[in-house]
Amino acid sequence: MRHLRAVLLLFAAPAALVSQQNPFKLAKSSLGSYEVISELTGDMKGTIVFASDGERTVRHSIDSTKMMGKTSRSESWSLTTRDSMWTADLTKKTGTVMPNVLPRLASAFDKLDGDSKKRFEQNMAEMSSMMSRAFDLSQLNPPGEKLGTRTYAGQQCVEQTFGSFTICRMEKAPIVLHASASIVCLNYAETVTSLKFGSASPDLFTPPSGVTFKTDPKVMQNADSMASGWVGYLSSKALSDSLAKAKAKLEESKAKLQEAKAKQAQSGQPAQPDKLTPEQQAQLQQSCDMIKNFDLGAAMSKATDTWKQAVVDAATDEAKKAAVNKVKSIFRRIP
Repeated sequence: MRHLRAVLLLFAAPAALVSQQNPFKLAKSSLGSYEVISELTGDMKGTIVFASDGERTVRHSIDSTKMMGKTSRSESWSLTTRDSMWTADLTKKTGTVMPNVLPRLASAFDKLDGDSKKRFEQNMAEMSSMMSRAFDLSQLNPPGEKLGTRTYAGQQCVEQTFGSFTICRMEKAPIVLHASASIVCLNYAETVTSLKFGSASPDLFTPPSGVTFKTDPKVMQNADSMASGWVGYLSSKALSDSLAKAKAKLEESKAKLQEAKAKQAQSGQPAQPDKLTPEQQAQLQQSCDMIKNFDLGAAMSKATDTWKQAVVDAATDEAKKAAVNKVKSIFRRIP
């Protein structure tokens, strides 16, 4: 469950991310050290401590999540430096260390041409829209609609909606004071209860004892390639085409539902609440499980392989065309 919130925010906030020149470049902060304590409520309950000393960030989470009638508990710790990312499952006493891919993603994005950057923005916005529409059957707010100013832990933030997600971010600091999600299979809120500027406990940055950290040789050796592949995939026409097909299927399902409702109304039958068929319930369960168990590292690796193969295929096609054209030119020169 530790990846669930990250996945939800990944798809909830692209409208905010792509408005920047480079979505992977974090604005330099002059805040120095600070420490934040947040409370999780709803289907997710627990506490989160997040801190920064200006060079590093650390996050310690203890939570329980109720989904599909089951409650799972977890405790995780993560540390991000300029070069590396450390993550640990404190329940299993296992951890991993890998390169910090964010600077590499930023570098890969800078290398895209103008059309690819536009396609990246469109793909991310489309993915966000489709996820919201797939999981939330209610009327969605316009992406990025500002709801006004709110106050949490004595600090002000600007609240915005992204489909069925709400995020309240401080204007003077890159800190989210409140975030909530309301979808078919999950409802949760994360609210900052304490915010302290000027200092952060040094103990928070110390790796937890008893945890064995392992490195992934493939990731360590191919971090730059993986970042290029991930950005390349997100900005690819192949992803655009795939999203277009998925969107068409979603619209087709929606049209069939509306048609069924219209026929029911014409027949004079009383309106019945929408009910999921066993097949739809199974699909919803699969979708929820997909979000719950989403592995960003594995997804990036797979996307990299897909993107590389597409490049190889394109190069092969061009080589074939060149060879055919060369043969044709030879025959054209024969008297």
